[in-house]
Amino acid sequence: MPTTSRTTLDQGEIASHLWKKIKAHLEQRLVLLRTKNDDPNKDAIATARLRGAIREVKNLAALDNPTLPTEEADSD
Repeated sequence: MPTTSRTTLDQGEIASHLWKKIKAHLEQRLVLLRTKNDDPNKDAIATARLRGAIREVKNLAALDNPTLPTEEADSD
């Protein structure tokens, strides 16, 4: 998969109260999704959906890390 440039936040945006609230929400959401994903009774489709949701939450949370390569942000 080719590497593309990622959108990141600048220092002012990272320091904002709004980003801090969003980041806290994303971290809580990630814990919830990972807990749901740990359920051994989930079928393959439900597991794939959860993994996709986890990937998206991680990508959003990585907006404050300009040094993180795209592939790393996309990995589980």
